[in-house]
Formats: sequence, structure tokens, C-alpha cells
Amino acid sequence: WLYITGRKKNIIVTKTGENIYPEEIESLINQNEFVSDSMVYALERNGQETVAVQLLPNLENLAERYGTVPSDEEIRRIMEAIISQVNDQLPTFKVIRDVTVRKDDFVRTTTRKIRRSENI
Repeated sequence: WLYITGRKKNIIVTKTGENIYPEEIESLINQNEFVSDSMVYALERNGQETVAVQLLPNLENLAERYGTVPSDEEIRRIMEAIISQVNDQLPTFKVIRDVTVRKDDFVRTTTRKIRRSENI
């Protein structure tokens, strides 16, 4: 059997040689009703690559749930809680260590796919 889990171009390889497929983690994150879209990528800090994510919150669902659109600080807290829940489902080497909440949409192709290189 052959299973395609993501693009070779997007693979994050840790210093221990483990492969992380961003699409796999993004599918877990995007299942949440408060997340419109997400992009998982490698972020280099202190000479080491860590897993990071940019999130686009679903403001309509947040406003519906809380009665009004929450403040930026509250949205960040909600998004960090979502990532914490996702991290509980992931092995240690795949854990997301950096969270960025976007206010505007991702740069996309004409087919509405996220352009990873232009959004980092």
C-alpha cells in the first residue's frame, strides 16, 4: 500500500532525522470550528528548527459563540488552547511550539491554496 501524506517540498526534518508533515497537523487544527485555516511550518530559533503555526480565526463562529467578536488577546488565548489540545494528540517531536494569530487572510494561489513561502 502507498499512502501520500504531503508534499516532499513541505516536509520538516528535525535534527534527530524525524519527518513532520505539515498537512497532517493542519488537518487536525482545521477540524476546530473556531479556525478558518492554518499553516504549519518550520521556524528556526537558536540554530534549531521548531514547529510553528499561523492561524486564521473564524470570527463569525467566535462572535456567534461569545455574543460578540472577542478582543485580540482573548482570540489569542482561545487559539493557544486549541493548539494545546492538538499538541496532546501529537508525538513529542511534532509538538507546536510557536503560535501566531493572523488578522488578515493568507496569500493564496488562484486555486485558493496557501502560498507557504509568501506567508512566512
